[in-house]
Amino acid sequence: MAAPINSYTKLRDIVYLFMEQSKKTDAEFIRYWRLCFRGFIQMGLNAFWQIKEIVIPVQPNQTAYLPNDYIQWIRVANFNSNGELQILNVNNQLSTFGDLSDDRMSKIASQIGTIGDILTDGFDFINYQNCDSNTPFCDGLYGTGSRLLTASSCKIDDANRVIVLDANNTLNEVALQYVSSPEQDEDYQIPIQFQEAMIAWLNWQDKMYLPATSKGSAIDKQIAAQNFKSQLLLAKKMFKPVRIGELELMFREAERFCIKG
Repeated sequence: MAAPINSYTKLRDIVYLFMEQSKKTDAEFIRYWRLCFRGFIQMGLNAFWQIKEIVIPVQPNQTAYLPNDYIQWIRVANFNSNGELQILNVNNQLSTFGDLSDDRMSKIASQIGTIGDILTDGFDFINYQNCDSNTPFCDGLYGTGSRLLTASSCKIDDANRVIVLDANNTLNEVALQYVSSPEQDEDYQIPIQFQEAMIAWLNWQDKMYLPATSKGSAIDKQIAAQNFKSQLLLAKKMFKPVRIGELELMFREAERFCIKG
């Protein structure tokens, strides 16, 4: 039976591979490991960091606290009846005034109105109702739009690390998908597809700040930079390959939503 190949490799092992290839001594391990960790952050944000997903309780002042390891948000949502994420509308017009105060809602109460039920009620798109002479308002006139597409709206206040929800929010919890921050640790691992890209990163960084004493050294820096870019592009392609099943599903969904003749 063939020996298994792990899908992840440790940063320290990559450092040792680079030092062996470039004939460096063990005394330089710390410097290269720190350079490797910088590459880990750069490539992680750019390509392979896994997205975290958590559920956050909504505070009485209609805000939700961002987690301590939060870097950037991917989606703010709630769950629908199928357990799928239904995104909230990100409305940058919402004010962050008093978003850290427990009495935020009372502070802005005199400045805001309320959204009528006609905007938030459910709507049956299949068995729609027409107007008649006895009803003053119509429940589903052709051309009136789809009403609110999301259960609420929000704004991300990165400075104060909170999610601000609109004043008419009725959700008790929100789901957050986000990129989390790593900590410097020798046990950090990266997908094996990025191993050669990380070695190319170390080679580039090792040459970048050397004094350009000759035309040859400047060219070497350019070659190292280009090699890193090429290896990173190749790693991304290997990390997220195009799958036939995903393409088939995309075509089927596109056909389902197209106009039928």
